[in-house]
Amino acid sequence: MQKNMRALIIIWPLAVSISLLWGISHQRLDKEQEGVQAARSFFQQIVLDRAWNAGHGGIYVVVTEATQPNPHLKHPLRDHTTTDGIRLTMINPAFMTRQISEIAAGQEGVQFHITSLNPLRPENSPTEWERRWLASFAQGATEQTERVGDTLRYMAPLFVTKSCLPCHAEQGYQEGDIRGGISVSLPLLTNHHNFIYLGVSHVSALILGLGIIMFIGAQISRGQEELHHSEQIQMVINRLLHQSMEHDSLNHSLADFIKNLTSLPLLGLEPKGAILLIDEQRPDTLVLRAQQGLDPAIVDICREVPLGSCLCGRAAATGELVFSDHLDSRHENHFAGIQNHGHYCVPIKNQDQRVVGIFTLYVKKGSRRDHGVEESLLAMANVLAVTIERRQMEEALKENKRLMASVLDSIQDGISVLDPDLTILHVNHTMKSWYGHALPLEGKKCYAAYHGRTQPCTVCPSRRALQSGRIETEEIALRNEEGEVCGSLELFAYPMKDEGGEVHGVVEYFRDITARKKAEEEKAAMQGFLIQQEKMASVGLLAAGVAHEINNPIGFIKSNLSTLSKYTDKLLEFSNAQAETLASLQADGELKTLRRKLKIDFIMDDTGDLLAESVDGINRIKDIVQNLKSFSRVDEAHVKMADINNCLESTLKIIWNELKYKVRIQKEYGDLPPTRCYPQQLNQVFMNLILNGAHAIGKQGEIGIRTWQEEDSILIAISDTGSGIAPDKITKIFEPFFTTKEAGKGTGLGLSISYDIIKRHGGEITVESDEGRGTTFTVRLPIVDEA
Repeated sequence: MQKNMRALIIIWPLAVSISLLWGISHQRLDKEQEGVQAARSFFQQIVLDRAWNAGHGGIYVVVTEATQPNPHLKHPLRDHTTTDGIRLTMINPAFMTRQISEIAAGQEGVQFHITSLNPLRPENSPTEWERRWLASFAQGATEQTERVGDTLRYMAPLFVTKSCLPCHAEQGYQEGDIRGGISVSLPLLTNHHNFIYLGVSHVSALILGLGIIMFIGAQISRGQEELHHSEQIQMVINRLLHQSMEHDSLNHSLADFIKNLTSLPLLGLEPKGAILLIDEQRPDTLVLRAQQGLDPAIVDICREVPLGSCLCGRAAATGELVFSDHLDSRHENHFAGIQNHGHYCVPIKNQDQRVVGIFTLYVKKGSRRDHGVEESLLAMANVLAVTIERRQMEEALKENKRLMASVLDSIQDGISVLDPDLTILHVNHTMKSWYGHALPLEGKKCYAAYHGRTQPCTVCPSRRALQSGRIETEEIALRNEEGEVCGSLELFAYPMKDEGGEVHGVVEYFRDITARKKAEEEKAAMQGFLIQQEKMASVGLLAAGVAHEINNPIGFIKSNLSTLSKYTDKLLEFSNAQAETLASLQADGELKTLRRKLKIDFIMDDTGDLLAESVDGINRIKDIVQNLKSFSRVDEAHVKMADINNCLESTLKIIWNELKYKVRIQKEYGDLPPTRCYPQQLNQVFMNLILNGAHAIGKQGEIGIRTWQEEDSILIAISDTGSGIAPDKITKIFEPFFTTKEAGKGTGLGLSISYDIIKRHGGEITVESDEGRGTTFTVRLPIVDEA
């Protein structure tokens, strides 16, 4: 028995010692596994945060003393100043990781380090153990862990994604390469209570045996329950961190936050709570923004709480956590029949330690203040502060963007905002309506979206504004989807400058001047028409005056020539009779000699021809004067009945001198009825069309003039065998000032004036042309009977 007792004395302490060692080892192993799981969660959370950041091209935050612009981020839009003068800077994934690491290190003792064998930032250079693990990732390893004292080290690789290439492509990386890694170092906090429990239990086991062993089992079970609670708290914190990176509205984020918060399995807490934020318009008032499980009467009473009033108001006013385990006089907001309850009221502070609100959680009756729970709640308050600040900033940016878009869209002229590379950042509604065929415009180069070019325009006021820093202007063409000009725009380029005077973009202001240009062209055309009319009227007056003045001398010259012809006939008759008389007297020897010498016979024979030719010349001059007078028709400035064939004949006689050396006229006149018209104006049209045809003929050619009646219309076709008109120009020939002639050889008004004259007569003028073979103009005039 004694031997057995000795053996038992020996075996029992040994068994207790083995059990104690096993318990300690098991605690360390559980703690290490818990640390590895937490490190993986931190790493995955950082990767998600980085992916979100990179997917949005970086995020903007307010520049503070703690957050300065990243000197290693080479991005043209890294810094920005809002219209309210608030400086913003872009936070890229790496910068964001460093800031999260600083927060985590200060609050949780967790350290993150983003590193690479080829870092852009010197501070990101790897430590010796990080260098070894980075090398192992290149050999295929997926993660590495080790324990150094009470610290767990964990590291996993970072792979290059498409969103990484804008910053790292120049280093030679490609999508899928290992860029580097993120190491996580977190303390493995030793739960001394468990070791005390194990020591006491094993010492007691020597005394109390199986009873103490059962007690130790109960303590181990309690420790596992606490561990389970701790894991659940960490999971909720991770969930809240992930939620803070979402793009929900502030109200939606607050509702999700309080819902997750009240689901915590913390001892002594009820699933009831609320979040109240300080009203920006009334900084002395808390406003209820989200709640979970509260009595409707409490919700109604606590909708607004003054700072310093009730438990929530006191926590917000002092910035200190307030705890109450029961309903007392500090609960100023209450109603009849309210159930007894206590609160944790936790202040929410931003980065500047300014209270922006509080969240409150109900505690169960009889619960005591727990510092461990308070630490968890304060940590969650920090997460909530980050969420609130991020959401408020995002909503402010969205509101500014909506306001700017609303202002720009209210402007009826076009607005386009460009960066220094001429990339379109924003356009208003007018630009989208003008260039609907190129939507979306944002993100494209201006010369590609607006002009369909692959390179910047040669004449570009925006480039000049970026270079000179001054306002530049230019008149440009508005083009449709097919690239055809459909209007005219006046472009003003205004350089955008930062506080230092550096140009960081340009605002393009487009004004549609199509109507103004058209009015100017119509005015110019009308002026040209009026000038031409005045000129024709002047020519008509001159022609009428010349005709009148010439008619008188032509009349008496013709009369005198006629009388002279009669006198000459009589003198010739007398001379011949005299010659016969002298011949009969045989006394004309000397006279015959003199007659032959003076060529009297030739003179007498030629005198008749000279007089006949002179009379014919006078008649021709008379016809020319009559035709000139008929063409000018000063007495026909008003509408009257006229024969179109006569108008054509009159025009041909006037311009025949310019045609006769290189043009053959082929006339085919039909039987036309008289029509009521302005003959002088139609003569001008015919003259323009015939002369244009003559000018299109090189050396020798033919002009055909054909007239015919077709139902109630008279048609006149004037064709030539000239050079023709190119297809891309045939639609423009009736435009004012458009000409195919060499510079200085045409005003571009002839066809435009002709078109207007025919339109005023209620007719139409069309053209058909075969380039290199000739052109035909066809005029259709309505037959108008005399009124």
